[in-house]
Amino acid sequence: MNKFINIIPIVFILLGLGCLTITSSVFHSPNSLHHYLESFIGICIFMIIPVIFVLGMVIFVRRKKR
Repeated sequence: MNKFINIIPIVFILLGLGCLTITSSVFHSPNSLHHYLESFIGICIFMIIPVIFVLGMVIFVRRKKR
C-alpha cells in the first residue's frame, strides 16, 4: 500500500509533463518529432533546476546543524 501511495504523484507528474510537451509541440509544428523532443528536454531541464536547488539547500542546512 505504501508503494502505491508513492507512485500516484509520480504518475500525475509524468502525465502533466506529457500533456504539456504534446501541447507545446502541436502548437508550434504538428508533425515534428524533433520539436517534441526539444520541448520535452527543455521542460525537464527547467523542472530539474529547482529540484537540485532545493536538495542542495536541504543538504546545506542538515550539515550546518551538525
